[in-house]
Amino acid sequence: MVRSISRVFRVHFGDCAATVSVLASCAVLGIAAPVCSQTLYAPMAWGRNSNGQASPPSGVLTHASIGWYHGAGVRPDGTVIAWGGTGQESSGESVAFGQATVPAGLTGVSKVECGGYHTYAVRTNGTFLGWGRNTHGQLNHPSGLSVVKQIECGWTATVALRTDGVVIQWGDSSSTSVTRATGASSISFGEWHGYAVRTNGTLVGWGSNQRGETNTPANLSGVAKVACGGWQTWALKGDGKVVGWGRFENVFSSPPAQIAATT
Repeated sequence: MVRSISRVFRVHFGDCAATVSVLASCAVLGIAAPVCSQTLYAPMAWGRNSNGQASPPSGVLTHASIGWYHGAGVRPDGTVIAWGGTGQESSGESVAFGQATVPAGLTGVSKVECGGYHTYAVRTNGTFLGWGRNTHGQLNHPSGLSVVKQIECGWTATVALRTDGVVIQWGDSSSTSVTRATGASSISFGEWHGYAVRTNGTLVGWGSNQRGETNTPANLSGVAKVACGGWQTWALKGDGKVVGWGRFENVFSSPPAQIAATT
C-alpha cells in the first residue's frame, strides 16, 4: 500500500499565470522486510524531470522528499542521498546551488525536506542541518533553535515545528523569524503558503492566497494531516475523508501504474 506521498501537488509557475507545469511527485511504497527491525521503502517519482528531480537512485529509503529541481532521501543507516539539482531553468539560469550536495559526515537523520534551492535534514535527536542556496535567509534559522519536531521547506522560506508545538518561519528576505501557530502537531509548507494542524484537529493557514489556497473551509475539524502545494491545499481527516481547496486545474500528473494499483 502507499505509505505517503510527498509534493504531489507542488507546481512551478512560469512568467505568466497560465503557464503551469507539474513538478516531480514522490511516493513511498512499503516493502515487506521480515529480517529488518525497521520498515523500508522503495521510492518512486513521476512528473517533470528536466533537472533529474524525478530520477531517484535505486535502493531503499526510510523517507523521501521532492523539491522543485532536486530530491533527497534517508537511507536505512541514517545517511542522506540526494539527486537532481543540475542543469538550467527554461530561462537559462542555473538551478545548481549545492542543494543536492549532501554535507560530509551527516548521519543519524530521520527525515529530509527539499525546497526551491535548499534542503534540510532532521536527525533522530531533533537537531537539524540545512544546505543549498541562502539568498533569502532560508538557511538562517533563529538563534537558540536547536531541536525541532518537523521542518518544511518552501521556495525561499523554511518552517519548523518546535517540540512545544510552536510553529516558526524564517527566510523570504526577513531579518527575523515569525511565529505562525501554537499548539500544533504537524505542519506543511508549499511554494508560498503554509498550514499547521493543531492538536485539536483544527487548522491554521498563512501566506499567499492568490487562488484561495488559504481559504480554510468553514467548520473543518477532525484533521489528521495537511499537505500544501503551489496553489492548493489538501486535508486528510481522521475518518479518512480528504478535503481540498484552492486552484486545481492543470496541476495533476498521472502516477505510475504501480501506485494506482496499490491505492
